[in-house]
Amino acid sequence: MARLQLFAFEIATDSERKINGILRAKGVDPDEMTQLQYFHQQANLQRDLILRHVVPQVQPETLPVFLAPEFFFKWRDGLPYDRATFFNAIDYLKALSAEFPDVLWIIGTVWWAEPHASGALMVHNSALILQGGVVLHSWQKERLSGIDGLRRGPEFWDREDAQAARILARSQIPFFDARLPDGDSLQCGIEICLDHLTLNGPPPSPGVLRQHYLAAEPDPDQGAGVDVHILTAAGMPMQPENVVARRGGLFLRCDGGRGARRSECLRIGRDNGISAAQALRRWTIAPAAVPHQVVGNDPDNRIAIYDPVALGAPGG
Repeated sequence: MARLQLFAFEIATDSERKINGILRAKGVDPDEMTQLQYFHQQANLQRDLILRHVVPQVQPETLPVFLAPEFFFKWRDGLPYDRATFFNAIDYLKALSAEFPDVLWIIGTVWWAEPHASGALMVHNSALILQGGVVLHSWQKERLSGIDGLRRGPEFWDREDAQAARILARSQIPFFDARLPDGDSLQCGIEICLDHLTLNGPPPSPGVLRQHYLAAEPDPDQGAGVDVHILTAAGMPMQPENVVARRGGLFLRCDGGRGARRSECLRIGRDNGISAAQALRRWTIAPAAVPHQVVGNDPDNRIAIYDPVALGAPGG
């Protein structure tokens, strides 16, 4: 039976002040670094937590998951990283991941931009998932929020460009497989903040992961949901009607938003009187919180360590 343990980096990412303060406390001056040097320092914060708190607690036959919030990787002034920094930094992330190959490492998101023919910068918000020294998956947020920090005029959102939107619609898939210690895998789905919300209509627009799952599994008698639904956010609580985890699966969340409840790990129950596929499509859940402890006294800079939890049998 598959087992998973969540380690959530509970850090405020609603502005750059918290991470800048942490680095300065370590004797590192953000104002004296290039973009790439600053990105490396941010990545090292997560690496150090993984080596200190995750690797020593890894249990046999259990998948350790380290999850950080949305906007963890912004430039020191809250502006987006440039394209070269983003792509060059990926090699550094892969090298770090190779130091703890069994850990499923979800770094949060990177706020980055690239030049556009219009003269403005096209901005992206990308989640990266690594395991074993490779990038397992990436996902670019679909929906822009008014609090994301986009500077209208010099910047615009990638989905607002018709060509970029078409490419992303054809190429973006929010599902990936995470390797388990026994060589098997878990099907995971990822969302970023506003993508998880039902938008008012008419007609209402459900969460992005829910929409993608139903498009991939249109038969109402097939497809019970993903094993693990992951939400990295900066101000988005769980929306029960948009949880795509199957019966016996898990919902994982880490949130850097101002005043947000920072993280949760929930085992998902659904109606047991019908098939698993039909139970998913009722879009009601009975969540059960997994116990956890926190390490650190600052609620805006600490790690939450959840108990290992066994997933229910698929289709159960």
